[in-house]
Amino acid sequence: MPGRRDSPGKRRTCRWVNFERDSRVSFELDLTPVARALGSVARARNMTALAREVGMSRVGLNKALSGEENPTLATVLKAAKALGLGISFRPQPAKGAS
Repeated sequence: MPGRRDSPGKRRTCRWVNFERDSRVSFELDLTPVARALGSVARARNMTALAREVGMSRVGLNKALSGEENPTLATVLKAAKALGLGISFRPQPAKGAS
């Protein structure tokens, strides 16, 4: 990846974020579709047990995974982990690239 150096003490950047300059990375994600899918899996299993493992109330977790609102990334990651699932991110192809 251009601009990235893995040597200790060297600058580490990527096309989107300069980690030395930006101490806090901010971006927007619409996690509603992911939350809705996790909610379907959670309701097929045991929502109460999942909520306990995630550290939320059953009602709060059900609302977060209902798809009616955009939950936090932390909630989605905790729910996915508790369900034995992983979530990964990858760069999208550049616009116009095939």
